[in-house]
Amino acid sequence: MIEITLHETAESLAGKPGQDYVLLITEDFVPALPRLREMLHGHAVCGAVVPYLIADRRTIASGIACLALPRDATFAVVLPMTAGPAAIERALEGRDFTSLLLFADGLSRHLDGFAGALDGPVRGRTVLGTGVGTKDFTPGPVVFDAAGIRADAALLVGTGLRLRAGARHGWESIHGPLVVTRAEGNVLHELNGEPAFGVYRRILAEQEGVGIRADNFLAVAKSYPFGIATFKGSEIVVRDPIRANPDGSLTIVSSVHRLDALYIMKGVREQLLDSSRALSRDTFAGGGFSQAFLFDCISRVLFLEDDFARELDGVCDGAGAGASGPRIFGVTSIGEITNAGHSGVKVLNKTTLLGAVEHV
Repeated sequence: MIEITLHETAESLAGKPGQDYVLLITEDFVPALPRLREMLHGHAVCGAVVPYLIADRRTIASGIACLALPRDATFAVVLPMTAGPAAIERALEGRDFTSLLLFADGLSRHLDGFAGALDGPVRGRTVLGTGVGTKDFTPGPVVFDAAGIRADAALLVGTGLRLRAGARHGWESIHGPLVVTRAEGNVLHELNGEPAFGVYRRILAEQEGVGIRADNFLAVAKSYPFGIATFKGSEIVVRDPIRANPDGSLTIVSSVHRLDALYIMKGVREQLLDSSRALSRDTFAGGGFSQAFLFDCISRVLFLEDDFARELDGVCDGAGAGASGPRIFGVTSIGEITNAGHSGVKVLNKTTLLGAVEHV
C-alpha cells in the first residue's frame, strides 16, 4: 500500500524519516507551494495540480493529498513530455518497479506521444495514469518538483504494487465513421475534407436538434465526444473536444491522427453509471484488496453533475468499500492513461480507470 493522507491546510503536513512525498493539490493551493515544501523540508517533494480529489464517496474541490513514498520501495521522477523512449529508458534505468503511477499534463499537445513513448521502457509493467490540470481546462504549469512548476511535464511514480486495472466508459456511437483528413497534435482541423467544427455542428443540429457555438461549446460538447475505432475488439477510445477555434478547428484532449475513423458519441446517464459500477464489480471480484486508485474523467463530472455522487457510490459498492473494505483514492482526470486491456499505453477520455492493489 501507499499511505495517503488528506489535508485542508499546508500546516497539517508533516514528514517522516525515510519517506519522500507526492502532493496532489487543487489549483487554489498553487500559491502555497513554497509553504508546502517548507512543511516537508528535508524530504523530496513533487506533485501535480488536479481538478478534484476523490476519497471513497467524496469529491473534494479544495485540498491536498499527500502520498508517502518509502525511499527503499518507490521512486518519483519528473520528465518533459517531449522525452522520447531513449530518454525515458535512461530515467528508469536501474529502477525496480512493478507498476507505474503517471501524472501528466492533460492539455499538452505531447500527451499522446509521451504515452506511446512509454511502451518500450515500461516493458509490460502496469501503467495507471491521469492527465492533470485545472477545472476550467486552462493550459498552464501543473507538474512540480524541486526545480519549480511547469507545463508539458509528467510525473512518473514507480512502485512495487501489483495492480488489477481496468477501464470502461459507457458512451454509445450515434454517427460515423468520419475520416480525419487533417490533424496536428491535439488540434483536429478537418473531417471528411471539411473544417472539423462545421461538420460536428452540422451533425449535432441534424441528428440531435442541438445548436453548438463557440460560446456554449463545453456545455454542449460534454454530451457528445468523439470516439476512435481501434479495431482490436475493445471499447471505442473516447476523445474529448474542449474548444472550438476561430479557424474552424477543434481542440481535443490528447490527439487524433490523419485517417483515424471517428464516431460521434452520446452519453446516457444510466449507461455511464452502469459501466462504472460493472467495472468496479469486475475489478474487485474475488476480494483481497485493501486499496484502489480511481482516475475518473472530469468531463464525466460535468456531464453527470449531481449524479456523479451516484457514480462514486457505484464504484464503492462494487468494491465492497466501507469500514472493512478497500479504501479508494483518486482524482478527476483530464485524460486517463493505461496499458490495461490495450496493446500499449493509451490515452483515454471520458472514462473510468480503476486500479485495485493486490495483496502480495
